[in-house]
Amino acid sequence: MKFHFSIEYRTQWGEELRVRIGSKEYPMSTSDGCEWDAEVELGVKDLDSTLNYQYALYRENQLVWT
Repeated sequence: MKFHFSIEYRTQWGEELRVRIGSKEYPMSTSDGCEWDAEVELGVKDLDSTLNYQYALYRENQLVWT
């Protein structure tokens, strides 16, 4: 099952966003440093009855916040 994640967040140079689902993280992409997107393919065994996720901000590969 494919999920699409999107967030509007203006990043600074050297920052990136990722989607955190459980213990896994998936990189997001941007073309303008403001609109971030990711498509994540999850198998049925990876899902509970609800999908809990967080966005995580990294600066120079260091976690800043989730």
